[in-house]
Amino acid sequence: MRRVSVFVVLAVLVSAPGFARGQLEPLDELKHTTPQQRAEVQTEFMKEKLDLTPEQAEKVATLNLEYAKKADPVLKSDDGLFKKVRLLRADRDAKKAALDEVLTPEQSEKLASLRDALRQRMKEKLAKKAEGAATAD
Repeated sequence: MRRVSVFVVLAVLVSAPGFARGQLEPLDELKHTTPQQRAEVQTEFMKEKLDLTPEQAEKVATLNLEYAKKADPVLKSDDGLFKKVRLLRADRDAKKAALDEVLTPEQSEKLASLRDALRQRMKEKLAKKAEGAATAD
């Protein structure tokens, strides 16, 4: 479960507009993972959800590790949340384009749909958290 939550946080972090209005806890959690751990979680999630062929899985694993390594200094930096989100989003489009070259159009659509669903769940969770914090004040 923790592995999936790390993927969810990472996916939402780099793709959801408005995420930066949330709490720092998801970034703090990612700060304590290695690029290899994050890439492995993403790859396993994609293998399971997208029915990747062995060849696709190998290419996807390579891409996930490459972009997880690029994200590592950003995640572990002392920069503010907004700067981190901006920097992480900078690689998002490049990774999506690289994945689109590996995945079939159907798999790319399904991945986009999964990201949208994860983004929506995170927005709802953040809204409930904000609502709870507002009523506690």
